[in-house]
Amino acid sequence: MKVVTWEPEPKNLLEAWLREDESGAAYFRAIRPAIPASLVSADYYARILEVASRVPGPCALGGFFFEFFLGEAAARADISFRAAAELGCAAALAARRPAGLGAGDNSWFVLQRLAERWNQPGELLHQEIKAIWLEFDINGTQPYSPSFFLTPANHRQSRTGQIQRYSSLLAVLSRELGEAFSTAGIAAAFSCLELLPGEARLGQIGFMLSRRPAVLRLCLEMPGEAILEYLRESRVPADLPGVAKVLEMLSPYDDEFILHLDLLEEVQPKVGLDLMLTPVNSFPDPRLGRILDELCRLNLCTRAKGEALRNISGSTAMGADLINLPPALRRRCLQSRLEELSYFIRTISHLKMVIEPGRDWWPRLTWA
Repeated sequence: MKVVTWEPEPKNLLEAWLREDESGAAYFRAIRPAIPASLVSADYYARILEVASRVPGPCALGGFFFEFFLGEAAARADISFRAAAELGCAAALAARRPAGLGAGDNSWFVLQRLAERWNQPGELLHQEIKAIWLEFDINGTQPYSPSFFLTPANHRQSRTGQIQRYSSLLAVLSRELGEAFSTAGIAAAFSCLELLPGEARLGQIGFMLSRRPAVLRLCLEMPGEAILEYLRESRVPADLPGVAKVLEMLSPYDDEFILHLDLLEEVQPKVGLDLMLTPVNSFPDPRLGRILDELCRLNLCTRAKGEALRNISGSTAMGADLINLPPALRRRCLQSRLEELSYFIRTISHLKMVIEPGRDWWPRLTWA
């Protein structure tokens, strides 16, 4: 016997819309035609959709990043979401309980606990954190487990006051994440922050719980000329000649970088350098073509990916077909009586070079 189930069709579009997915996946379905297959294959895009289905919709409104791996033929990408305080992401993350978590995966539960603190007025996280970036390592062993990067508010204050803020923030986070990160690792992170040169600041604190073992990452904004001396003074066991070569290659394009340091019990030898490419006065950034030419010349970027990235910046109007709009954007469009349209704005965010002793450089380009 064959059993046939039947569900009546919605009486109208409004009834269908009320049943819709309110997760971040709705945004990625809408923008799929704008993503070149040479950068993200169909298989990887399916994984990204699975990740996005676990992320609250408001986290997609704050912006999201694709991270492309330039020097390999495989069209794979990681994905990050900016969970912004002003968009209500703290409450959305505190209430989110994704299904299908892997065995031993507590990253979502830790994130939920942090979001609860972030959402409570009077808590230090509520006062000091303006956004949390959720980063998913699609090619990793736990592709649907978020690493999260907390972005501190940029208060104007003295160096002493700044260090005190960093100390208080690390103390709170170490209590919340004590089971994942050692006392020695937290102490090493504070030592790195104490040694920051006067013109540098903490851009983000990252907690990569999907790694085994979990990694604490500091993202430090500083001038390129200060980086080598800072690494020596902090006793980071990095490949200093390799860092110097990367700085020499990238310094013609800008003099400000983000230095990534990874910590376990102590600072690890692998470091990352970000060159910011978000355009200020022009769009797209005129530096991009020259940088891609250089990376392709050094065989650090494939020709196919270089060509795709040259033309990826731009914008696409999203309001022409209401059926394909994500629910939150459709509501805004309807509330304005179709006078407001949404746009998918595409721009290159930054180039990241990973330098590790005994290994080739790993270039990655992040596209927002």
